[in-house]
Amino acid sequence: MGAQRYEPQDYGFFGPDSVTWKVWSYPTSLTVGFQRAVVIEELDPFLVAAVDATSKIYSQPRVRYDRTLQYFATVAFGDTHTAVKSSQVLMKIHSKANGIEPRSGKRYDANDPAQQLWIHLTAWHSILYAYEVYGPGKLSPEEETQYWQECAVAAQLQTCDPADVPQTREGIVRYFEEKRPELAATDMTKRAMRHLLRADVMFPPVPAIYKPLALIISFVLRAATLATMPRWQLEMAGIRQPRFVGAVVRPIMRTTFWLTSRSVGFQLLALRFISPRTVPLVEPVLRKTRPAHMTTRNSPDAITTERNHGGEDVDFARGAWGYAEEPAPPTDEVGVALRDSYFSPLAMLATALGFALFIASDHVSSFFAWAPRSPLTAACMGGFYLAAGALFWRAVSGTSWVQVRLAAITPLVQISLIAVTTISASGELATNSGASLPQGAAAIWQVFHYLAPFVLVAVLVTQLRKGVIAEARFALLPSWVRIALGLHGLALAAVGTALLFSSDLATHWIGWPVNTLDARVIAAWLVTFGITEVLAGWEGDAQRIEGGMWALLVAGVAGLVIFVRYAKTLAGAGLHQDLLHSLTTAASPSHPQSLAFLVLAGSWLAMALAGFALSLVARPEPPRARRHAPNNAVEQVSASSI
Repeated sequence: MGAQRYEPQDYGFFGPDSVTWKVWSYPTSLTVGFQRAVVIEELDPFLVAAVDATSKIYSQPRVRYDRTLQYFATVAFGDTHTAVKSSQVLMKIHSKANGIEPRSGKRYDANDPAQQLWIHLTAWHSILYAYEVYGPGKLSPEEETQYWQECAVAAQLQTCDPADVPQTREGIVRYFEEKRPELAATDMTKRAMRHLLRADVMFPPVPAIYKPLALIISFVLRAATLATMPRWQLEMAGIRQPRFVGAVVRPIMRTTFWLTSRSVGFQLLALRFISPRTVPLVEPVLRKTRPAHMTTRNSPDAITTERNHGGEDVDFARGAWGYAEEPAPPTDEVGVALRDSYFSPLAMLATALGFALFIASDHVSSFFAWAPRSPLTAACMGGFYLAAGALFWRAVSGTSWVQVRLAAITPLVQISLIAVTTISASGELATNSGASLPQGAAAIWQVFHYLAPFVLVAVLVTQLRKGVIAEARFALLPSWVRIALGLHGLALAAVGTALLFSSDLATHWIGWPVNTLDARVIAAWLVTFGITEVLAGWEGDAQRIEGGMWALLVAGVAGLVIFVRYAKTLAGAGLHQDLLHSLTTAASPSHPQSLAFLVLAGSWLAMALAGFALSLVARPEPPRARRHAPNNAVEQVSASSI
């Protein structure tokens, strides 16, 4: 509506006697109902691909939310001319929003009738369901029939065929069941859903003193929205919320919305806070203001008549504007070679070897490539490999290069360092042990570490030749976190490098008996973890380094378990000494090596937990040029871009 005063000329397509006005004017509609709709919509891979191509929900969340609410409110409450004109503008904007969905390689188009029907039904169903759960309750059978008939009328304002719109609850349920196999939770989907569940990003800037209140409101709205979503959708998206939360939040929200509905002024105040553009459309409805002409244009041909009156017969946008030329496929998705020949094998190898070394650390000499001087060394290597496995398993599901870059560089560093270490201390391998299993393990160890770096380089080169696109950071970490990661990583890499090149330092700094190969392998892992932390600080994005956070979490937990399990070894205590006394001794300043071990494990665990916590509140970086730069018109209101 802009700054112009909106004066309705008629009641539009529904009017005061419609069920649409009854349901959509209740406070549940443009709060929980609408949040539910835009969150569920993202499960369509083609819709979320269009959303991700512009990134406006991240760079301008309040503007996008406000304009999208404005469009749906225009359809429900606006006069005939305003509603039709808005639909014309929207379809013209959508004619520019097309591209390639990266996972399937198929084209998406915002004017596709099937995609528009998904958006339309998700919105109308969510608005009604929120009304039933948190509002006055279910409609009568007659009212519900009328509601879905009016839904079919509104569908004509988009590219949907009204004949495809179910007009009963059973038909709606059947539509969503038939749609279910087409839905998926890609990384883009999960990112968008998590973002849209944070209502506070849609709020205007508020004074610092009110920010805790805004976060509480956002949390409650999120809980209320999730409580209305089917469990299979939450599981698909990897979102968890205990069922009892819904039971707790329901009476709170019902009471809140009932009290809000008692005051028109308070409803408008709340609406002005979340969507100021929608206020001029809703205010006449709430205040029962009469339009210039007290008529309702609810005849079947009203929309076509109004369009023809405006000089445009555009029943379907594809007939009016057509489709743009199919763009070139994106070039930054993770290639099959990187996923199948790199991450998957490394994930399986690291996990299997990690469990074997960690669990059977006291018997490792019977099956491993060499016999560590202390079982504690084997347990540490097991923890390192398990952490690496967590990193690689997360990368297996990555869809773009920036999401897996951390996991792609780390193994090349680690395997190359282990190869150099193995060459320098090959005499300690079990090649001449006389036992067949350790001998075979030693041979496999050497072949793998000598050849793997060349294979990994070839796979990485293949991936990089596909092209690398600079993508915006959607969960930007605070500067102090990035600096802390970088400094911690540099310190760790420096210690590891010193241990790698000095056997005397290794003997003095490592708090348990080690041989040369033990010390250098541990040093190589410390260097690897240090480089990983430095790269994570450089990436500076919680979503890009999620695999790294899982690796630190596993390493930290494993380190604490090892500290407890081998407290007597770390404390230099006898077998008969009490475990609690050994733990106290090992954690005391009189044993700096074991204390450093505990601090390192604790710091990894703390960084991982902090990273996961910060990812919940991380903000996107300021917008910048990205691939598939949209036409200027696309940056206006769009129902599929929120």
